[in-house]
Amino acid sequence: MAAFMPLFADFLSVQKQIEVGELDEREDDDYGPTLPRGNRHGARIGPVIPSMQDLAMREEMREEDREESRNALREARKADRNLQKERLEELLPRADPGSRERKLEKRQMVNDKMREFRDKSPGMEGGDEKDLMGGGDSLAEYKKMKQQEQRKKSEREIRREEFERAKQEEVEERRRAWREREDGTMSMLKELAKQRFG
Repeated sequence: MAAFMPLFADFLSVQKQIEVGELDEREDDDYGPTLPRGNRHGARIGPVIPSMQDLAMREEMREEDREESRNALREARKADRNLQKERLEELLPRADPGSRERKLEKRQMVNDKMREFRDKSPGMEGGDEKDLMGGGDSLAEYKKMKQQEQRKKSEREIRREEFERAKQEEVEERRRAWREREDGTMSMLKELAKQRFG
């Protein structure tokens, strides 16, 4: 370190306009990277098992994303309905409100709606053959349904495993802290015994 002191002093004077001789002793330690504080022998480097707070926060973020996407879809549908209504108004303008023509238009719309409802009344022609008779490729449908159930089951299993791992990690963390406290207490008691009893 002493070999680099002149170079460091030159760097400070040229780059930072600071003279080493004028520095207080406290300021000597402020240069260079900060060193880690305390003994963190239990700290891990790299990916770790998510804690319960991490899992809860991730679930909250997912829920917020789902809510935002639902709201965006709702707004898009509303805008599309308004656009379709405007286009329909351009193609077929309505009569003035309160006029006889407007009343006739409303009556015609009600009649059309009732006719559609009458035509769609339940009957043999209203049902799909596959729905009525249970036809279709039932084996493929069954396999698809089983795959969906398996996927949901595996997703639930993954979430449960993450939850269990986080819980286990918290227990291990508490156990490590307890052991460290216990080791500290035991070493203090042993030291006390050595001092008193030799």
